[in-house]
Amino acid sequence: MDGMGLSSPGFHPFVDSTALLGAPARLAARYDSDGYLFLPGLIQPARTAALCSLVRATLTELGCLDEQGLTRPTPDYDDPDYIQLQRVVYPSPPMDALRRHPALQAVVRALLGGEPTMGRGDIVRVRGTGARTRPHQDRHYFDGDSPLVAAWMPLERCPLERGPLAILPRSHRAGLLPHSGLRRSEEGVDPVPEGSWATADLEPGDVVLFGVYTLHQGLPTRTRDCRLSADFRFGPPAP
Repeated sequence: MDGMGLSSPGFHPFVDSTALLGAPARLAARYDSDGYLFLPGLIQPARTAALCSLVRATLTELGCLDEQGLTRPTPDYDDPDYIQLQRVVYPSPPMDALRRHPALQAVVRALLGGEPTMGRGDIVRVRGTGARTRPHQDRHYFDGDSPLVAAWMPLERCPLERGPLAILPRSHRAGLLPHSGLRRSEEGVDPVPEGSWATADLEPGDVVLFGVYTLHQGLPTRTRDCRLSADFRFGPPAP
């Protein structure tokens, strides 16, 4: 994966769906067809900057971050410091401002057909040098048949070398695929279907939305500093 660019075989740019924001039915139709939406600049960068500052300050207080980057390998989900980070960030005003952002809420309403249920798996992610996330589907980790919508966003500038999200368009049509791995946090689809992955150099305020069956991965982080991102999950309207 070293030297990967959008000209590399197997990768192409995200399709920008900004022009469809004023047409909810067309926006939902593209989401249903491609399994994802890319909406650059959907959220004001100042909103993500507020959360980024809180995350960096908390990691520094925990001794996990200094001016060079993470002070130890990328934390796993059961790491006490990672759990403490979520405890601080999850109920915070900057996190809540993003999950309730009017532009994001409007898109999710169009996809789910009504007021979404919030708090279905919101989390901040921290990735250090060399880390990556295997291709996987969220349905593998979330039980039930609920049509959850994930909204992934970088908290800082995230060029390809920093390891942004990548999506395999239309992969949701195949249903749930076999996953394997030594640990729950390292499980991924095996074998990975062939196809051209979509990704991009991402900026604060960009948002990628996708469903529980859409195959996605975190590309390798090849910079010295860590990659910070957040994802929010929304369920269908309450009965």
